Amino acid sequence: MPEALPENEYRKDYLLERWVIITAKRGKRPQEFVRKHEEKAPEGEGACFFCPGNERLTPPEIDRIGDGRGGWLVRCFPNKFDAVGRDSPKAYGSHEIIIETPRHGVRLAELGAREFGLALQMYRQRTAALLKEKKMEYVLIFKNEGAAAGASLAHTHTQLTALDRVPTLVQEEMDALKKYARAGKKGKGACAYCDVVKKEMKEGARKVYENKDFFCFAPYAPRFGFETWIFPKRHARSLVDLDAGEMAGLADALRQTLRKLEKLLNKPDYNYYIHAAGRKKDDFHFHIEICPRLGLWAGFEFGAGIYLNSMPPEQAAKALRETQA
Repeated sequence: MPEALPENEYRKDYLLERWVIITAKRGKRPQEFVRKHEEKAPEGEGACFFCPGNERLTPPEIDRIGDGRGGWLVRCFPNKFDAVGRDSPKAYGSHEIIIETPRHGVRLAELGAREFGLALQMYRQRTAALLKEKKMEYVLIFKNEGAAAGASLAHTHTQLTALDRVPTLVQEEMDALKKYARAGKKGKGACAYCDVVKKEMKEGARKVYENKDFFCFAPYAPRFGFETWIFPKRHARSLVDLDAGEMAGLADALRQTLRKLEKLLNKPDYNYYIHAAGRKKDDFHFHIEICPRLGLWAGFEFGAGIYLNSMPPEQAAKALRETQA
């Protein structure tokens, strides 16, 4: 008899009213998600606004981590094509670009451990500085790597938006965490995400990578094939709460996870973003969500608000776990 196909199933996010159908009947193996990586023709040195020597072509610098010789290793400046701005009262905020490396044509995962750590140091510095401003309620850090993820320039970079409000999706997470804390048997202060991390660590089926301070796993109800989340093992509200050792642990966790994705899926385009607490004292458990862009959302996803994913997270996690970065 032919082997029975696995069943499709609905899965719900840990906290949000967000549903996914794992379409396992489509039966793709991990290697079938590998897409041909289109290498862009290298831009000339004078053509890239983000390369050393072209600093005059960008808006005035906000912050930098120098190399000790007058140059820079990480650089931050306003986004010339901002979505929010201090001169926009109806869309107030700050929109910044962080250039993680002076090297052109390398992807973030290709940076060395020290370079990677300096990039996250800049994330932390800018988050702390912006949240001191009274009108800034929230800082969202996000990365678009590759054309399918929305990147328009080849020189790797990350974007940061400081907003005068908490984004809707993050507010939904905050509200769900408050509801869980009120209803939990553990009493006031219980954290749903702390319990998720403990459960995923204990079960292990969706584990991707871990170190002393961070745990990386494929979520139970992923919207994307090979979607991976990174959480601190201890309860921490944001990057600003981390000490130097934990920042190094976060750099290692994110770098290793991205390197696994790059190797397994042949440099896929992806987005990641950091969800964290805002300026107010609302509790939160910060984390990074990595979303590979291996396919397109179509009519069902837009019309139903339910996501179709043909790669079960248990299978994705196993493939990533076994990939040597």
